[in-house]
Amino acid sequence: MRSRLLLVVPVVCGLIALSPRPLQRQLQAQQRQDDTALTGVVSMPDEGPLEGVLVSAKKTGSTITTTVVTDQSGRFRFPRSRLEPGQYALRIKATGYDLDPPPTLTIAAAKATTADLKLRRAKDVAAQLSNAEWLASFPGTPEQKSSIRGCTHCHTLERIARTKYTADQMVAVIERMSTYPQLSFPMKIQKLVAPRIGGGPISPEQQHAAWRRQAEYLATINLSAAPQWTYQFKTLPRPTGKATQVIYTEYDLPQRTRQPHDVIVDSTGTAWYASFGEQILGKLDPRSGQIVEYEIPTLKESAPTGILGVRFDRDENPWLGMQFQGGIAKFDRKTETFETWSLPPDLNGPHVQINQVSPDRAHVDGRVWLQDAGTYTVLRLDPKSGRFDVFEPYKIPRPNVYDVIPDSKNNGYFLVLGAEDVGRIDAKSGEIKIFKTPTARSGPRRGMMDAQDRLWFGENNGDRIGMFDTRTEKFQEWPVPTPGAYPYDVTADKNGNVWSGGEYNDRILRLDPATGRFIEYALPRATNVRRVFVDNRTTPVTFWVGNNHGASIVKLEPLDTTAPPTDERARADAAGATIFEGARLIAGDGSAPVDNAAFMVTGDRITQVGQKGALDAAGARRVDLTGKTVMPALIDAHVHLGYRRGTTFTAANYTRDTLLDTFDRLSYYGVAAVLEAGTGRGELPFQIREEHRTGTRYLTAGRGFAMPNAGPGVPMRDAAYGVTTEVEARDKVRELAARKPDLIKIWVDDRNGTVEKLKPNLYRAIIDEAHKHGVRVMAHIAALDDAKDLLRSGVDGFAHCVRDRDVDAELLAMLKERPNVFFLETMWGERNAIYGGPPEWLDEPIVRETMSAAEIEQLRNGFLPAAAPATLQRAIESADLLLRNVAALHKAGVKLGLGTDTGGVSGGGAFGLASHVELELMVKAGLTPAQAIVAATRTTAGILELDSLGTLAPGKSADFLVLDANPLDSIGNTRRIATVYMHGVEVSARHGRSQSNQIP
Repeated sequence: MRSRLLLVVPVVCGLIALSPRPLQRQLQAQQRQDDTALTGVVSMPDEGPLEGVLVSAKKTGSTITTTVVTDQSGRFRFPRSRLEPGQYALRIKATGYDLDPPPTLTIAAAKATTADLKLRRAKDVAAQLSNAEWLASFPGTPEQKSSIRGCTHCHTLERIARTKYTADQMVAVIERMSTYPQLSFPMKIQKLVAPRIGGGPISPEQQHAAWRRQAEYLATINLSAAPQWTYQFKTLPRPTGKATQVIYTEYDLPQRTRQPHDVIVDSTGTAWYASFGEQILGKLDPRSGQIVEYEIPTLKESAPTGILGVRFDRDENPWLGMQFQGGIAKFDRKTETFETWSLPPDLNGPHVQINQVSPDRAHVDGRVWLQDAGTYTVLRLDPKSGRFDVFEPYKIPRPNVYDVIPDSKNNGYFLVLGAEDVGRIDAKSGEIKIFKTPTARSGPRRGMMDAQDRLWFGENNGDRIGMFDTRTEKFQEWPVPTPGAYPYDVTADKNGNVWSGGEYNDRILRLDPATGRFIEYALPRATNVRRVFVDNRTTPVTFWVGNNHGASIVKLEPLDTTAPPTDERARADAAGATIFEGARLIAGDGSAPVDNAAFMVTGDRITQVGQKGALDAAGARRVDLTGKTVMPALIDAHVHLGYRRGTTFTAANYTRDTLLDTFDRLSYYGVAAVLEAGTGRGELPFQIREEHRTGTRYLTAGRGFAMPNAGPGVPMRDAAYGVTTEVEARDKVRELAARKPDLIKIWVDDRNGTVEKLKPNLYRAIIDEAHKHGVRVMAHIAALDDAKDLLRSGVDGFAHCVRDRDVDAELLAMLKERPNVFFLETMWGERNAIYGGPPEWLDEPIVRETMSAAEIEQLRNGFLPAAAPATLQRAIESADLLLRNVAALHKAGVKLGLGTDTGGVSGGGAFGLASHVELELMVKAGLTPAQAIVAATRTTAGILELDSLGTLAPGKSADFLVLDANPLDSIGNTRRIATVYMHGVEVSARHGRSQSNQIP
């Protein structure tokens, strides 16, 4: 096996284990010259100092290597607590560079040594490339590249790229490789006894055809046709900023054959590992580097050896997934003995591969979860009786069920690498339920359950970090910042950060889910990352991972975080606790306002609510809101985004920039979430929805449904699916459902006889098929009769109110039988007739701050009287009818939410402003200001299933408006915005709005 950038240089200095004093003080000491053992600047003659170069020091005869990273000045520093006098070898890691040997240096016990390192262009860049860089460099289609990603389970892609095999020769190589299990690697090769059966049989013809395709592709990227590669190498950038503020410690294992697939750390700081290809369990003392290994019993002499999953039970005894040995093992730390459980003979064929075991919650009901990769099934063991329960979530051919993780009640959640599924097995009933990630074929692989029963996992095919809240049954996803990471595993730390890594890019990801920001730490050498682990005992936390093909264990210590105080209340302050106090608080749930209120925000969540002076908050930052009113941020469940920019209204405007600019304006107005109602174009809305951003949340219905050329108004009309048969309608629903729309929108309106109305048989097929896929349907309507038939057909809600006649007793009775059906009033569309002239709010400061003069003029012109009196009279009558119907629905207790139709033909481009004016129109229809606020916050959050929004209460997201006046006195006061907070972060200061938030 090769090592990257291993030019070795002897230097006199020394290394000792980590000092027990807090790492924060080490960081402070590091900044003082007398506490620095070795320092220097790394540079290139023609480039100057280089940031992001990893410098490693290893004492002669030691098994421990320490690595630091150069800062923006090219300087590296080794703390004296990490080095002692002695003979050392230095190496660097910086793709594209080699190290020129420095002179031998002697480090005195109380004096810093300086060693400036000079680099030169690398002679062999190919030897330095990570698997991700090879994949990025290879020519070929995504499908071709995907077909060879699995090669990295056993060896690097460099090994393939350097071969000279022709396609014909490569077929034989691939066929031979297929006889090795994934635990084989060049230092220890083992043979499969039998193939897996869970995926179903594959014909020899199909298998050989696949090998041939693979071989022909590999022959285009290796050296079979030329002495050098014909493609350019694409390399990843070096670390910068916080990614350079880190110290790595790497511990060599006793034998080169050790593969520390899983590394976990107990409460004493001892690191435990098992060898992926050997019956070896080891423990490492990080303070001394001492390692003790234990031989694990063999259950099947003829089967491959090795351990994959390693997890602790409540007593911190390691449990082991014994793979092809067909069982699991428990190691009792006190007695240092193993206890094993083999599958019964009828379940224990040669194909069996018990990779994962999860005893984490076995204390709840005495059961241990495990998984069989041979059959792609989930099992559960009663250790006392030795009985195994078998759960088969799928019929053969099954997708690859890869991991199983229990929640606090020991329900089993399984991750399906071969699909986009997260499954739940009820611990009591055995009922199985499948949940789909937003990203298709995402490949959930491994993960962990946090204290809030949120399942964090790597989307190994989707190149994302995923989180499934098991209580709300909602997903979140975060695409990796640099494509090609393909996260294998994910773990969350005590600070709310999330860590991940994979087999490809030799980097560790640290994610702040609240902001969506990543830090990418480059590892000191090629590291085939599998299981990741965070030790939360330390401050800052320490990250651990095994170098699965490098026979070492790596510890990563970030240096950019401040140590929190020991007092638990002050810990909240270290996590960002802020108390907002003195304001009138409108909770959004219909309760009476609280005067002189206080509430605490920690991170992105509200954690306490009460009276000023009554909160438990020592050390928290305080914000005085005396004289202000606080209310929840609004939610608008009916908008059309992307078509309006400035005064223009065209499909050509539908771009990422237009959407993001609109989100900025909505955030400024305190609109926490919007639903794009059926006029999305292509993949862009779904891509943007999955991007994690602060500010307004974006939900989308994707493409709606109508008769051909009869859906939304021009220029949005071609966005909808035009369907004419039930078969076509169902097919398009399935196509859309695969993208996980938040709702499905249908248009059932002939627009005063100008277009064909969606036929009942078609919308019934759409509703039925959507419900089969767990997606609700919202209908655009105008006619009372259509509303009734849609209710009979099972529609879930209405994007508009009835507008052709007064609602009648029959409709209200039908709605009473279905209390969850909602209406969005969209009275903003009738604003011109309802106001009867230019309203006063056109001259309010917030309008001028967010809209150009041309936009304001366009909006104002809409309020001018129509030229024909008859036209004006019809508009007034239509507006009065709408107000009456909204009042009647409200009086009958029908669920009313906020929707404006902004961005559509009648909605105009007043995003954000329209949401506030809709509140005023609700009041004109008979709602009180308090009722209008509840409709626009809690009720609409419920309609969109946004459980974290809608009210101001502990556990809710910190999304709120700070107002200069009380909207309960006058609903128009919601527009008197002092400031807005989204996800606990202030959107913008009022004095900066007119410059930073205006949209052209």
